Amino acid sequence: MRTKRLLLPALVLLAAFASLTVLLIGPSSSSASMPFNPSFDVYVPNPTPAANSNLRITTSLPAGNHALGTWSVFTPDGWDIKGDAQVPDGEITVQGTMSVDTDCDGSIESYGPFTLVDTPVSGPQVPDAQWSGLITSWWNLVVTVDHEPGFPFDLSADLTNLNEFHAFCAPQTFALTILGRSSPGNVVVLVNPSTAGTYSWGSSFASLGGEHIANVNDTTCVGNTCDSDSDGVSDLSDNCPAWPNGSQALPPWPIAANDPDCDGFSWSVEDLAGTNALVQCGNDAWPADINNDAFSDITDVSALTADFGLGVPPAPPRYNIAPDPVDGFVDISDVTRMTGFFGRSCTVLTTPTPTATPAPNTVFIERSIASDCLPAAGPTGHKLLTSTAAAATLTRIVATSAVDEVSFAFTTDPGQVGLANWGAGTYTVELNVITYGSNLAGYKAQLLRVASGCAGPIVLATSLAQTGTGLKTFTFNNVSSSGSATDRFQVRVLGSALAVGNNSTRTLDIQANTTDSEVRVPWTATTPTPTASPT
Repeated sequence: MRTKRLLLPALVLLAAFASLTVLLIGPSSSSASMPFNPSFDVYVPNPTPAANSNLRITTSLPAGNHALGTWSVFTPDGWDIKGDAQVPDGEITVQGTMSVDTDCDGSIESYGPFTLVDTPVSGPQVPDAQWSGLITSWWNLVVTVDHEPGFPFDLSADLTNLNEFHAFCAPQTFALTILGRSSPGNVVVLVNPSTAGTYSWGSSFASLGGEHIANVNDTTCVGNTCDSDSDGVSDLSDNCPAWPNGSQALPPWPIAANDPDCDGFSWSVEDLAGTNALVQCGNDAWPADINNDAFSDITDVSALTADFGLGVPPAPPRYNIAPDPVDGFVDISDVTRMTGFFGRSCTVLTTPTPTATPAPNTVFIERSIASDCLPAAGPTGHKLLTSTAAAATLTRIVATSAVDEVSFAFTTDPGQVGLANWGAGTYTVELNVITYGSNLAGYKAQLLRVASGCAGPIVLATSLAQTGTGLKTFTFNNVSSSGSATDRFQVRVLGSALAVGNNSTRTLDIQANTTDSEVRVPWTATTPTPTASPT
C-alpha cells in the first residue's frame, strides 16, 4: 500500500544522487558548503471556481546554490487532475522552460519552450498519469502524477534523466505551465476547486547530489474576490492582474499573450531571459531594462548591440528577448524589440487618451471578400466587416504535418477600427465548420493586432484547439491591447493536420458572410464601404 504523501523524488533517489555528486555538480571542493534555497511560486491565471485554468509553477535557485536534483509539488485539497484514462495519450498537457548553468562554466543555457505529453501507464500500483517529453535532445523529463483516494495529488520529477554527461550549477529557473485543457484535443486536464478561498501548496526539492532537501510553501486564491496585485480590481476582470493599476489604465506598449504583469513580454520569454514574469518593475523584472534603472534607453540598447550576432551562450540569455518564443541569438529582432520601449519607464502608467465609450459586443462578420492582408504564403486573406451577405464556403487544404498553420485570416479594412486603445474585455469568435477532414488534428482561433499595412502582427490571444464540424465558439476573456489608431484587427484560424492522408482528408471548410460567422469585440469601430471584389 502506498503512503498518503510519497516523497519519492526527494527521498528514494538520494542514494543515486549521492553517487553522482562529483559528476553532476562539478569537482569543486567547496560544493559541499553551498546552500540550497529554492524559491517556489504557483500562479493561477483564471481563479474562477471549477474553471479549467492553466497552472504555472516556477522553481528558482540563485547563483551560488546547488542545482535541483528532484522536484515535487503537492496540490491543495480540491484541485483535480485528470488521469491517463481520461486524457488521450499524446495530448500536450504541459509547457515548460529551463534555464541553468550547464557544465558550470558561468554561461546560462536556456531550453524551451518544450512540451510534455500524456503517456500510457499500466500495471499494478501505477500512478494516475505520466507526462513526458524532452527539455532538450539529451535531457528527458517525466512528471509523475499520483494520489491516494480522498487525498490531494503529488507531482514529481527527476531532473537528472540525461542521455549524455553534463554538470549543472545555479542560477537555475524551472517553470512548468500545466494546461487546464490539453492540446490539440481540448480535453480537461485540470479543474480548480469549486469553493472560493485561499489554498496552500506544498513542495519538496532535493539538491543535485542529495545533500539538501528543502520544503517550500505558497498560496493561491480562487474566487471572484482574488486580487493578486492588491489594486482593488478582482483578478477575474483586471486587465493587468500582476501590475497594480486600479484605474485600469494600460502601459504605453502592446501587451503580450501570457503577460499578467503587462510589461510587454510573455512569461516564456521572461523565464528564459531570467526576469520575473509576475513583477513589472524592479531588479531583473523588465526585459527591456538591462541595467535595472527602471528605464529603457540607450544604455540598454548598447548592451545588446555589444553582443550582436552572438548565440546564447556566450551572450547572456538576458539579451535574448525576441521573437516569442526566443531564438537563442542576439540579433536585429532583439534590438528592434528593445527600441520599441525606448524612453519608457516601467514605473509609470500613462493615462489613456480619451476615446468614445466602447459599445459592448460590437459585431464583425467573417466575409468572403478579399483583403489586402495576406498573413502567410498560400492562404488568401479575407475581410472582417459589419455587414452580412449570402452564405459562402471558404476551403483550405491543411498541409501535411502542419501545426497551427494560418489556414484562414480575416482583417478589418484600413481606418475601420480608428482606436489606439482597444481597452480590455471579452472577444468571441464563431466558426461554422462545414467540413472537417479525417486527418485534421484540430483548429484554433487567434486574435491579432496588425499595422495599417498589415505588417508587425501582435498576437493578443490564441485559443485552445477544437475539432469536428458545426458551430464552434471561441471565447477570450480579459484581452487588452493598445497601439496606433491606424492599426487593424485580425482573426486567424490555425489548422493542424496529421502526416498521412490525401487532400480530401485534410480539408477544412468554413462558412462565411452570415450571422453564424460572427466576431464580437468590446469596442466600437467605423464601417467603411468594402472596396475589394468578392472571391
